[in-house]
Amino acid sequence: MSVTLLAVSCAVVLLAGAVQRITGLGFALTATPALVLGFGPTEGVRLVMVLGIVACALMGATMVSLIDWARSWSLIWPAMLTAPLAAYAAYVSPPAVLMILVGLAAVFALVTAGARGLSRMLRGRAGGLVAGGFAGFLNVTSGLSGPPLVAYAESIRWHPQRFVASLQLVFVAYNLIVLGRGLLGLFGIG
Repeated sequence: MSVTLLAVSCAVVLLAGAVQRITGLGFALTATPALVLGFGPTEGVRLVMVLGIVACALMGATMVSLIDWARSWSLIWPAMLTAPLAAYAAYVSPPAVLMILVGLAAVFALVTAGARGLSRMLRGRAGGLVAGGFAGFLNVTSGLSGPPLVAYAESIRWHPQRFVASLQLVFVAYNLIVLGRGLLGLFGIG
């Protein structure tokens, strides 16, 4: 690893941590492109997940009383179902295709983050299941699980502080699902 790569990676991770602290999300959206380019699609996503656990756990520890545990769980368990499917999709995809998919996921995340139409489709309990499942799939393949969750929160008018606090728990769980179940090991990492 070159000193330049290490310096750029550290700067990007610091910036991603600042974005996470200011907005409540965005760590992966900020860190994934640079870390995937620097370390490859699988190692880069794995690094984003490990660092994301640390960032979210530290932030979540300061907001425990605001976490909506029931809603958080309703977003976590669908991800437990879609994560193995995403791991398999990543496993069968050649590295070049996986890099393109990560790039497309990043563009999708940026384009849909404020899309009103998406939030209208994610109303109610069913919307939470779809958002949680899709976010779990995106988390495995790209580390970018926030946009469907933001659209869901907007659709149910989730109080911003409670949403941000709950997201920390959800993001830690998503990353632990992937790392803890050894899903990344399916495609040679872990």
